[in-house]
Amino acid sequence: MKHALHQEKSQTGFTLIELLIVIAIIGILATILIPNLLSARKRAYDTNAQAYLRQVGIQAEAYYMDNETYPANFSALALPAYGIDPNPTNLTLGVGTNGDATTYLFCAKHDASDKVFEISPDVGIQLDSGSCP
Repeated sequence: MKHALHQEKSQTGFTLIELLIVIAIIGILATILIPNLLSARKRAYDTNAQAYLRQVGIQAEAYYMDNETYPANFSALALPAYGIDPNPTNLTLGVGTNGDATTYLFCAKHDASDKVFEISPDVGIQLDSGSCP
């Protein structure tokens, strides 16, 4: 009778070795995935700057069709007809000097990236060739 009243409790849970193995696996996965995540974020920042410049290029051509001259700066494209934000968040903008209104050279860089992109009607979007401020 004493045996029936005194039942042993079964031990459930994880051993220390099992917990250490799980922590090690998580650590290995983190060391593999974090650099990939950071490089994906940088590519997303660069894509953001390029997308903004693509819109600027489209609207600069529309501006040219309306005025027979290219815009001199981003503010000229801020009119409601063109809809370009002259002060986008997280982007640093620049205008290359060209001396006349027969072409344009606009630059953009995301604040969290080190790459500067430029757009011109002749070349399209490319990495900065050194002509942007």
